[in-house]
Amino acid sequence: MKNKIFLDANILVYCFDSSDRVKKEKATQILENLWETSNGVLSLQVLNEFFVTVTAKLPEKMDFNSAKAAILDLFSWNIYMEDRSSLEKTLEIVQKYHLSFWDANIISSAILSQCHKIYSEDLRHDQVIEGVQIINPLL
Repeated sequence: MKNKIFLDANILVYCFDSSDRVKKEKATQILENLWETSNGVLSLQVLNEFFVTVTAKLPEKMDFNSAKAAILDLFSWNIYMEDRSSLEKTLEIVQKYHLSFWDANIISSAILSQCHKIYSEDLRHDQVIEGVQIINPLL
């Protein structure tokens, strides 16, 4: 699969967050496009962060069953499964680029799943790390 795009949890969360209509519309369009093209890649970290955020941190929290159903739907995507090599890559990225562990883990997962882009609101827009471009698609 070419043109794979790794999606950070914040983009998924905006699809279910009614507090910012503009970001919700943009995020939903991104999600639908990646779903239709099968170019989207997620990791277990992303799904974990999504669940915690939508059930505990949003102004209008999702109930457990709705959040679980959303995650089960997302299991049809390409899911990167972390392992020892991904942890080693994450630690390398932390040291080399001075990023937080969790940000480095997102980047590591994208690199190892052969994505060419990461869509994230949290990482530095337009930065390229080891061939993976970080894009904030909500700008």
